[in-house]
Amino acid sequence: MMETLHAVIAIVGAVAMLAGIGLAVWGTYLLTQSYHPFSQEGLIEHLKDAPLLAIAYLKYRSQQGRTPAPAEPSTDSPAEMKPKERSTVDDKIKELQLLAEMALVNKENRPLLLLGTDMVFIGFIFQVFGAMLTVVDVMWSRLARVG
Repeated sequence: MMETLHAVIAIVGAVAMLAGIGLAVWGTYLLTQSYHPFSQEGLIEHLKDAPLLAIAYLKYRSQQGRTPAPAEPSTDSPAEMKPKERSTVDDKIKELQLLAEMALVNKENRPLLLLGTDMVFIGFIFQVFGAMLTVVDVMWSRLARVG
């Protein structure tokens, strides 16, 4: 009986944390939906490119002198970038600017923003509940070994 209860606590804790993460991600999506100029499928495609866009943006900023230069020159520094790499950075920056301009068309949907905020908050509650159950699980395991 006690082993079954222990297993239930362990499983419910893990499921609660995963559900909390899912709710928080969904809530964040709802909160930022008015900034997305594309459908859900388009968002997934955009997220695939997000690391490249972030790198391109950082390279662009360092070219503009807005960030401190690295202490040691590296092969990735903007001064040493090949012309093809520069055009890729410029293309990605133009893509980001275009996406930002397209997103201006979307109006804020206040009820959706409120729902997103609620989902993030509920997700955090689930995560805390799952973490508490995980702590109980760990303490139970420790006590079972000692006793």
